[in-house]
Amino acid sequence: MSFGVGVGDILAISKLARGIWGQIRDSSDHFNAIRTEVAGLYLVLDDVAQNAAGRQLSEKQTADLSTLIKGIRDVLEELAIVLEKYESLWKEPSTMSSKAAKTWHKLNWDQDAIKDFRSRIISNTTILDAFNSSLSSNASRRAAESLATLHERVGNLQLDNDQRERHALLDWLTPLNFPAQQSVFFSKRQAGTGRWLIDTAEFKTWMSTPGKNLVCRGMPGAGKTILASTVIDHLLKMLCGGKTSVVYIYCDYGKQHEQTPVNLIASILKQLLQHQYSIPENVRRSYRHHINSGMRPNAEEIYDLLRSTLSGFFQVYIVVDAVDELSVSGQVRQTLLSNLNALQEVHTVNLMMTSRFIPRIAQELRDPLYLEIRANDEDVRRYVQGHLNDLARCVLRNNDLQEIIVESIANAVDGMFLLAQLHMDSLTDKTSPKAIKKSLENLPKGSDALNIAYEQAMRRIEDQKPGFSDLAKRTLSWITYTDQLLTVAAVRHALAIEVGESELDEENFDEIEDVISVCCGLVIIDPETDAVRLVHYTTQEYLENAGSQHFPSAREDIAVSCLTYLLFDEFGEGWAGDRSKGIGVRSTTRVPLEARLQKYPFLRYAVQCWARHARNYTGTFEDRVGKLLLKFLADECKVSSAGQIVLRKPTLYSFVKRPFGYGLPSKLDFESGILSTTLMSGMHLVAYLNLDDLMSKMLETKLFAADVKDQAGRTPIIWAAIEGHEAAIKVLLHRQDVDVNTIDNNEKVGWSPRTALTYAAYNGHARIVELILEREDIDVNMRGSKGNGMTPLLWTAARGHEAALNVLLKHKDIIVDSPNSQGDTALSMAAEIGHVGIVQSLLERGDIDANHRNVDGATPLAIAVSRGYVPIVKLLLERKDVNVDSKDVDGRTVLGRAEEEVERKPKSPRRREVLEIVRSAIQARSGTI
Repeated sequence: MSFGVGVGDILAISKLARGIWGQIRDSSDHFNAIRTEVAGLYLVLDDVAQNAAGRQLSEKQTADLSTLIKGIRDVLEELAIVLEKYESLWKEPSTMSSKAAKTWHKLNWDQDAIKDFRSRIISNTTILDAFNSSLSSNASRRAAESLATLHERVGNLQLDNDQRERHALLDWLTPLNFPAQQSVFFSKRQAGTGRWLIDTAEFKTWMSTPGKNLVCRGMPGAGKTILASTVIDHLLKMLCGGKTSVVYIYCDYGKQHEQTPVNLIASILKQLLQHQYSIPENVRRSYRHHINSGMRPNAEEIYDLLRSTLSGFFQVYIVVDAVDELSVSGQVRQTLLSNLNALQEVHTVNLMMTSRFIPRIAQELRDPLYLEIRANDEDVRRYVQGHLNDLARCVLRNNDLQEIIVESIANAVDGMFLLAQLHMDSLTDKTSPKAIKKSLENLPKGSDALNIAYEQAMRRIEDQKPGFSDLAKRTLSWITYTDQLLTVAAVRHALAIEVGESELDEENFDEIEDVISVCCGLVIIDPETDAVRLVHYTTQEYLENAGSQHFPSAREDIAVSCLTYLLFDEFGEGWAGDRSKGIGVRSTTRVPLEARLQKYPFLRYAVQCWARHARNYTGTFEDRVGKLLLKFLADECKVSSAGQIVLRKPTLYSFVKRPFGYGLPSKLDFESGILSTTLMSGMHLVAYLNLDDLMSKMLETKLFAADVKDQAGRTPIIWAAIEGHEAAIKVLLHRQDVDVNTIDNNEKVGWSPRTALTYAAYNGHARIVELILEREDIDVNMRGSKGNGMTPLLWTAARGHEAALNVLLKHKDIIVDSPNSQGDTALSMAAEIGHVGIVQSLLERGDIDANHRNVDGATPLAIAVSRGYVPIVKLLLERKDVNVDSKDVDGRTVLGRAEEEVERKPKSPRRREVLEIVRSAIQARSGTI
């Protein structure tokens, strides 16, 4: 190589890369994301140096290599500067400010910057590796790829990365997938069905009038969902594209646990993003921020993203089917309607809803048009004609009989499409023309037709052979009384459970096709979720009302089946996963939890269901359920196996932007992280689930200890306090054998305080704090066994839990100025987070030291000034005993801090206001302090 760059230059850059890799290896975990990439880069650099040695490169090759080396040098030097700045934080004097800065820096390191470095390093490595390959090619391929071609390859790689991030972002927003449901519902429609609705004047007016609302109301079973799918398909074909978008929601009574307000709004955002070529940058930023912090966006954040995304469209059509099936008790329906109304205030949104006749729904909308939904005779005929092949052969050979069937069912349904389906199902077991005609003569009509049709279906089930009838009733009872939809695999396992057996016999499985068949049209499989469900929500209502007649012992049978499943020998190993340290397990070789859940698809439901049914069957431990309960709760390994799933929730770490960098995990951190790795007893589990009646009966047996400790030293009262369960807390507090001041010893929690009172205070459970303080032996000022010395009061101040703090302040033994290991008091912490109410409550105390200095010498006033909290600065300065001339350990005054903040953020109005307030206060007090 005669010019541009030499082997020595390449080796020098390789050495720099190797050195940076060493720094990353020895530094914070925050840089692990690029550790492998840097290592790969210096290895490729070494290969290029060896390959280029002794070669005569062309001018173009030399120029390309020179460009590559310059780009690599730039990114490595930038990274080296960042690492040097990062390391310098750890070499400063051990003052409070430096410690806080280090922790803050560590917790808030810009993950976007890390990703940018990673992307640039990958890009350079890819190009360099391609260049190296071109050097190694034979003479026939001596014409190396041009730099432009290499950049194109990297561009494709980046495009792939972008697509992967796009898919991950959309999945992250919400698991709801309404486009998949649209495909399923529209596929069930007979050609031509629903055309009458699209041709109505009301629909045409709604479609052509910007911002108009349309409410389509109909009786249960009128076919509203199929009509909605027809409308959606029409809108997508006619309007979707460019600056117009069509989105939709299919509400479902069976999916209420999934269809929350946040998920429903997020589903609208998700569909809008799917209609855009690229994801808006503010949505990407939100995604990256929440992914890095381990948190989920709240409803307000999702709504703000939705509003900003809507601005990219001229007009949006939203169709909401079966809005009446959304939960009312959880304000889901009201919240969705409120949000949709708010969207119409700021954007052109045409909203269409289908529902039963519920006046309040229409009242929530602005000046809507109305359409009545009834099963159109022609649509019914199309449906029946399309399903004649499901009937006996005698029908297929007899055109006259076919016409009789079509006309009879069309005349009987009276606007209810569901009846047409049930009537057709009632004919599936008729094998002669006479039997079919007789059945058609007895088709139920009128207002009670639906209930009569269900009763007829249940009679057909009863009239089957005993084995078929029993299978059908067991299936229907499971689907009717379970809280959530069960998959095909879970239903097969549930039906295969044999009471008294300690394992599942695979030869006892029923084929799902047979299960569906014996249920006489009342059960279907949801193709989107693979869940076994009832054909309609009215089926659920009928079976709930008539359940005591058809399956009187269903609830008890389900409880027994769940407990039998949980007692399988397979779960005697305790936690799933490789925890070979032997913490409360009988085996060190076990499958991971996901593998266990896959092998036992009913396990998740069994864990979640047994407690609900146990509430109804705890009169004695001598009955069927009671004996199994006692056996299960006394087996710590099987309890732990179940508990691992109960506690297994998404981790919502909230370490980012916590004041002072304190790392005590939140309630959800405990559920998904610490608690789920701990052997638990039956007492811990019932405390966590707030099963107070069951807990009392367990204690009456003398077989269970009220103060038993788990592997981390936590007692049942600590678990109940973490969750804020009042009923369980009351049972435990009334027992003298419960030590209310027990401190746990889990090293994973480390420096955090760990009494029941501390956990309740930390999570803001004011009522639990109040109950615990009623114990005369409570140590209200107790700290953790090590670390930052935080008391319950300090945690309520640091976390902003005003109600819990006010409860603590009423206790006669509270020490209001008790500091932590960094010298911060509750007042300092409230000033740090800017909580006016807490500052006010503390300042009303006569024993408060408003000028307390932490190890940095900062007073609450100095802290509030640095943060720019105007209301708190005013509150503190209203006190004549607050010292405005106090200096910290670096000699900075309050005024100096205020001036520094203005200099640092000159455009901040509140920081300028703070500076003027401080100056005025000093001037007013001149000569008096």
